[in-house]
Amino acid sequence: MGLFRVVYHSRNRLKLETNALADHVANILSVSAARNCDAGVTGGLIYHHTWFIQVLEGEREAVIRKLERISQDPRHTEIAVMDASVVETRRFSSWWMAGAGWQEKEAGLFLPVVGAAGFDPRDLTAGGLIDLVERVVHHRAPSQGRTAWTTRSATTAA
Repeated sequence: MGLFRVVYHSRNRLKLETNALADHVANILSVSAARNCDAGVTGGLIYHHTWFIQVLEGEREAVIRKLERISQDPRHTEIAVMDASVVETRRFSSWWMAGAGWQEKEAGLFLPVVGAAGFDPRDLTAGGLIDLVERVVHHRAPSQGRTAWTTRSATTAA
């Protein structure tokens, strides 16, 4: 039994305006964080009007169950698993499920990961996707606040 990580991208089937999408994803993140806490899964998600990119980490069976549930979710299409492998450490150890919206105006901050061509997860490696999710989440977390339903430390400190 080891630590297992999955990284995937999918097409967003939600046809919502930016603010409505952010509200909808916030609700998804709240439910996901509670379920992930129960399952011992951590991770991060970035969303965009076209794409979702997500990293899940935890015990292999728990992560696979999460991925199976996601693959049946009608909010996703064209799910592409970029990597599924045993890893030594968590990259998202502080988050039951971190989430942040990709904003085109911030693209310059992430040029080392996405390159000049812009945001298309199909152009990135699995490592590049993980780096991107981690950078966006950590960049956006201070402005969004670390709420108890997303942070792992809020539930493990008790």
